Amino acid sequence: MTSSNKAIYAASLDPITNGHLWVIEQGMRLFKDLVVAVGINPAKSGKYFFNEKERVELAKSCVPEQIPVMAIGPLFLVDFAIRENANFLIRGARNISDFVAEANMAEMNRKMAETRGFSLETIILVPPYEVSMISSSFVKSLLGYEGCKKEIEQYVPKQIADALFLKGTSK
Repeated sequence: MTSSNKAIYAASLDPITNGHLWVIEQGMRLFKDLVVAVGINPAKSGKYFFNEKERVELAKSCVPEQIPVMAIGPLFLVDFAIRENANFLIRGARNISDFVAEANMAEMNRKMAETRGFSLETIILVPPYEVSMISSSFVKSLLGYEGCKKEIEQYVPKQIADALFLKGTSK
């Protein structure tokens, strides 16, 4: 397989936040082709607020339409990258803990790709302060409080805040 200038930004996106959107914007600047991939973390199995289909649809509602958004499904990210012929992964690291975890994951993905005869590199981006503290977990933790929708809208696009509020108040 030949090398490509295509990248994948994979994340759980439960839900997609302004921090995720910042990484996607940078990916669009760095790569001709970018795929946003909604993944499943086995450690979080059964703990997702939105199911995989909902996460894909919500991400599509925020991402420019020329950027494909798709589910990884049961594949290893490496195998998804091979299927998509993408030689780069883009990741965001909000702090030193994230950076260490991402660097370790990058090395494991590189090794797995090599065993499959594929070249896969990871580019780790450090977001600006304005979005560096936003996490999907933090956003979900705001649900249930009086005035939470207004607070949530600071960290996610409006349609995501609406979806969170609708699902969060119906549970």
